[in-house]
Amino acid sequence: MKFRTLFRTIFYIPSVFPVIASCFIFAWLLSPDMGVVNWVIKSLGGTAQKFLTSTSQVLPTLAVMSMWWSGMTMMIYLAGLQEIPGELYEAFKVDGGTKLQAHFKITIPMLTPTILVNLINTIISGFQIFTQADIMTKGGPSNASNFVVYYLYKEAFGSFRFGKASAISWLLFIVIFAVVAIIFGSSKKWVHYSD
Repeated sequence: MKFRTLFRTIFYIPSVFPVIASCFIFAWLLSPDMGVVNWVIKSLGGTAQKFLTSTSQVLPTLAVMSMWWSGMTMMIYLAGLQEIPGELYEAFKVDGGTKLQAHFKITIPMLTPTILVNLINTIISGFQIFTQADIMTKGGPSNASNFVVYYLYKEAFGSFRFGKASAISWLLFIVIFAVVAIIFGSSKKWVHYSD
């Protein structure tokens, strides 16, 4: 594929930027008053959006924004795709299979170990969101983005309720452990290893 190295670099570069700097940049871009995104929306005849100050928009905004840091996930998928033997596709084509069928019968089944790794990494990092809530929203508006780790931080270092914060951290550990255990338990049914 032409420009493969360029595309890899483009996908991975955002993962190198510090999360704090990225949060400040996104807060500026999404500002309801002087943000570039709202300026573009107004230029196109729309109304300004309150991306980070609306209870209905803050979570979707933070979810879309988190795709900025998906470079490592993309690199893991790319490594998984490169491990699929080309002979499988050639044999499938000789047997009369189409590219779409090859995608569902070869690519996805052979990629399931990589999907498992990325799924677990994404779930664990999703439970541990802190920086975006602290820098961009302070858990607001109306606690709409008061994620578990941010709440734990506020209880421990804002209210000095270390016992409650410790209990929250243990509950978070138990929930993450249970979710990962369920995923690993179900992986026997949907993860296919090449051997």
